[in-house]
Amino acid sequence: MYTNKIKIREELLHGRVKVESVAILMRLLRDFGRNTLPLLSRKVPFIQKQFVAATIVSLREIVNEDFQVIVEPKNQVDQLLARKNTDMHMYENYSLYFNRIAVLLNLQEPNMHGEARLLDPVGNIKKDMGLISYNEYHYTNDIKFLERMKYQFYQSCGRNTEYIICIFSHHVPCTLKTHQCARLIDEFSKRTNEFLIISYEDVFYDTDEDETWNILSHNSNTFCLHPFYFCPPKKSDKNIETYLLPWDEEEEPVCRRISRRLMRGLSNKRYRTEKKKKKIVFSTF
Repeated sequence: MYTNKIKIREELLHGRVKVESVAILMRLLRDFGRNTLPLLSRKVPFIQKQFVAATIVSLREIVNEDFQVIVEPKNQVDQLLARKNTDMHMYENYSLYFNRIAVLLNLQEPNMHGEARLLDPVGNIKKDMGLISYNEYHYTNDIKFLERMKYQFYQSCGRNTEYIICIFSHHVPCTLKTHQCARLIDEFSKRTNEFLIISYEDVFYDTDEDETWNILSHNSNTFCLHPFYFCPPKKSDKNIETYLLPWDEEEEPVCRRISRRLMRGLSNKRYRTEKKKKKIVFSTF
């Protein structure tokens, strides 16, 4: 298994995985999570913007852009939305689980963010990080979503196939003192030697986005995809505005580009503003 993990790193760093393929996967994961929120609102007493959508895929699935793992559950969600009832066997404790894909809301009791629910369901990591007390630790016992997904992955792809954990969070993994989701992801990856791809689309007002990127950039098993890789172009009645991607029209594997930039110590703020790209305006047809 360890040899397979090394192979994944090499494949990611030497060109088999392109930014477009990873962006498609994370966009599908984002859209899937968004689409499930109306279903979750039928079950939970309040509406949340924040969600974590996670799946496990193989390197081959990313390279081939074979994302049936998301497409098939999406069809189930569409059918459930059309029926407008609350009978959902895949719902459990502020979450929806489909084969190899889970959408998690934050929990109130015990107070857990989606990243912790996925990667640290019994609280071992948070306890060692000093984020929860001894009594809170014994109270923490969430559903083991990751174990379920691994089982389903091995059923589909075989036990000799190495997996990649893909996480899309509406908000960037937080730096809040009582949760520290960015640090938790980093610690999880170091302890397990698991390979993760992470993306997001917004920043919670009390989270330091630069600190999150700084934490995750120093972990060779963790790769972050910035939102502008998969955000659609802006549209207006008169024209369609797009912006050059940050590699200046040069096609380059996502992880090589991200690794190089992060190793140079570029914060997310500089990543956005260091070089302003020319705006290209296309006339509408």
